[in-house]
Amino acid sequence: AITPFYNKDITIFAETNFRNQRKPFGIKRADREKHIYILGKTGMGKTSLMARMIVQDIAQGEGVCLIDPNRELAEQILNFVPESRVKEVVYFNPADREYPFVFNLFDDVQDESELHILALGIVGILNDLWRDVWTPRLEYVLTNSILTLLANKGTSFLDIVPLLTDETFRNFCILAISDNALREFWTREFSEERERFLRPAIEPIRDKMGQLLTNPVIRNTSRESSRFSFNDLLDKKRITICSFNKHEIGEDAARLLGSAFLLRLLLRAKRTAPSSSKRDLYLYIDEFHELAFNGISDFLGSSEHGLRFIVSHQYLSQINENLREAIFGNVGTILAFRVGSSDAAFLAEEFGPTVSTHNLTTLPPYMIILKLLINGKPSSPFSALTLPPLPKAGLRDRIVSYSRMMYGEQKSLSAPESENEKKPEEPKKSLLKEFREKMAAVTRSAVNHDKESDHKRMAEKSEELLQELSPGKEVGF
Repeated sequence: AITPFYNKDITIFAETNFRNQRKPFGIKRADREKHIYILGKTGMGKTSLMARMIVQDIAQGEGVCLIDPNRELAEQILNFVPESRVKEVVYFNPADREYPFVFNLFDDVQDESELHILALGIVGILNDLWRDVWTPRLEYVLTNSILTLLANKGTSFLDIVPLLTDETFRNFCILAISDNALREFWTREFSEERERFLRPAIEPIRDKMGQLLTNPVIRNTSRESSRFSFNDLLDKKRITICSFNKHEIGEDAARLLGSAFLLRLLLRAKRTAPSSSKRDLYLYIDEFHELAFNGISDFLGSSEHGLRFIVSHQYLSQINENLREAIFGNVGTILAFRVGSSDAAFLAEEFGPTVSTHNLTTLPPYMIILKLLINGKPSSPFSALTLPPLPKAGLRDRIVSYSRMMYGEQKSLSAPESENEKKPEEPKKSLLKEFREKMAAVTRSAVNHDKESDHKRMAEKSEELLQELSPGKEVGF
């Protein structure tokens, strides 16, 4: 057996058997800038391989983010966070309904270009979920709706349907729009021809959003302000562990939250800070195909954003052709566990004449064939044995409790131990909630007046509230 050890410049993940001597080896830090791709059938050792690498990154004080749709790997890693880094963990588990982790997808959008990229990314994610009802007109209305909500601070994913169905709220949101084409859509096209949009777009959006919102996980995690900062995840070398278990929270919720979290992380990494000032973040994505969306290919082709991808899944048919080309055209290190015959044919051509389809379809568990990037150049393919699974250990319960206190919604927890561990501010009320509360107060105060004066006063007050709550003014949220 190999004695585990850590090397600051090399991440150990396997061993070779040369002249009956087992020698551990790994990948250099600089070579990880070109990312790592792992393919193989279930039960062959992909999770154990990723766990070994994550544990070493954590031990070296690196920034790590794991996105896991199955929870198995996330739970395993929680047991290997050392005492010194417990308070650096952000554990995002939407299945924890007692302490829901609030994540507002619409928070912290910095500029116009980011706003449009985020809107298109969200539309792409929903396209994957709503293929059975998707039409060009639905996409048109949904894109404009999301762009409008992103232009209004304090809104969330939950406000899409109210924007389409509540005229008063919609008129308020229009006040924040600076884009003339977008404003024209609402004030002319939508208001004058609403029936034209009703059946092909509004009704399907309302129905699909209604289905999503019956899931309490979506309602709990998608409202008000996020309690964590993507800036911290990237700049402060946090250990971010995301467990989007589709068996616990539902497949659609897992895909929506996982893809949305990944989208926001990528957008934050893409901001214009000089690459020299960016810290590396090792981004591990298990079941990669479930979270991949249009645009992720651009990140696999670049290292300037500071993200170092390590992704895994089972079959090449799970990803589209464009993403497959991006992976095999840009990723530096490719590792294959046992695969099926069609994938073996593709990989054999990729690896070259020394590797046959038979080699790839008959690999025993934990055995791999790989092309390893060494000093910026790909090696010839060779076989290796990945290291065995890690034994159970650790501080899982303490980590979960601390992360609940710092980032969960429960308010009865004990106060943080020091100013340096100050809990984030209570989230702001949503824009829709604030608007409706103020309108309800107007309605109650008008009870003793005659109907005509009531209507006049409420109309006047509504206009005042629209101005008071318009973006750019200080509001008592």
